[in-house]
Amino acid sequence: MLGKILTKLDQIFGKIMFRTLLPLSYILLNKKLYKKIQHQISSKSHYQLFEDGYVIVDKNFSKIADEINEKITIEKNNNSEIKFKPVHYFNIDESLKNTIKNFTKYDLKFIMDEISMFYKMPIFIANVTLRKTNHINNNEEKFNNFFHNDIYLGNHLKLFFNLHDMNSKNGPTVIIPSKETKRILNFKNRFAKRGLFVQKDEIKEKFTNNLKKGNLVICNTCECLHKASVPEINESRDILTLTLVAYPDKNINDLFYHEKNFHNEIWNGNSNLAKKYSKPGITKIFKFYNAFS
Repeated sequence: MLGKILTKLDQIFGKIMFRTLLPLSYILLNKKLYKKIQHQISSKSHYQLFEDGYVIVDKNFSKIADEINEKITIEKNNNSEIKFKPVHYFNIDESLKNTIKNFTKYDLKFIMDEISMFYKMPIFIANVTLRKTNHINNNEEKFNNFFHNDIYLGNHLKLFFNLHDMNSKNGPTVIIPSKETKRILNFKNRFAKRGLFVQKDEIKEKFTNNLKKGNLVICNTCECLHKASVPEINESRDILTLTLVAYPDKNINDLFYHEKNFHNEIWNGNSNLAKKYSKPGITKIFKFYNAFS
């Protein structure tokens, strides 16, 4: 009972005192984490990720996108219901796992090294999802299609990998930079219902992922309001999303370090591993504060 009361107060005071949707304990811990990062920024991409909350990777991996598309074609052909569901999560079999592992460990090695250097901590993959989103009623939220923040610590990042060319018709991801997010989240908006944080006429700056197949965007979804746009009728969006977590554990020596004990969490859309290392309850916040010292 006491824990629930403290958690609620933590959430309320975060919204009252700061232009964010995060609880107060997360805000204070993030300030400690970001101050450490700020003094160690060593590249243009680091600076953009720190200042804007997102960065576009300056390299295209269309061959990897083609390989993934080829492997999910069988499921598409064998399941006619996929195109009628609001969202469909593709089964990630062993062949797909190997493709994704090789992609992250080898093709993306320079990016993963940059992210680890950014945090000055080891990083690991906490979750992998491969999904299709289809047209729905714009007034319904079926796949995070309303603007929102992810309520995690700042050691949590998402990588959005385009499996085909994106455009306004197929529901591209929209990201509001972190500074613009803070401007929009005035006192009234911070206490609005989900989906009502942002009005179209309030947005002065945003990034719409109208990039090509094989392009990759890295985003601190805790600091940037973002959403998945709704595809138009008969249109859809296929995307691979990787959730990364940075944590100061010297034993972490591989992106899939936790796979043995958290296989389901990584590959089946379960977020418990990410929560364990970047979404602490109020009673565990001091453990994280000490870990990030």
